[in-house]
Amino acid sequence: MHNHELSVAAKTQLDDRRIQLDREDLKLEKQKLELDKREFTVGQEEQFWKFQNERVQAKEKETSNALAKLQQEKQVIASQAIIKNAQALIDQRMAEFSALGIDLHARPQPCGSYDPEYIRRYNTA
Repeated sequence: MHNHELSVAAKTQLDDRRIQLDREDLKLEKQKLELDKREFTVGQEEQFWKFQNERVQAKEKETSNALAKLQQEKQVIASQAIIKNAQALIDQRMAEFSALGIDLHARPQPCGSYDPEYIRRYNTA
């Protein structure tokens, strides 16, 4: 019976060892599942942030293009304003000369002409 007791004790030890190994296997399996879950979550996060980054880059390009267009339009408007101001100044000067009785469309008098009225208007202008 002593032999039978050893075999029961050995069997119990083996069973305990199997249970311990099964628990370790379950623990490892649980850790592997947790790791897989984390990897899946990280993969989803990477896809999300990649998409967000692409959206931001597209918006940045769109904004950059719009800014370049606005700068071009600003230059055109500035040029047009300069031309408009110059034209207004020319019109003002022409009106002033006309108010003084000077006809800007008439041929100038040749040098040596001493018409006193013309010289007075010339000096006044």
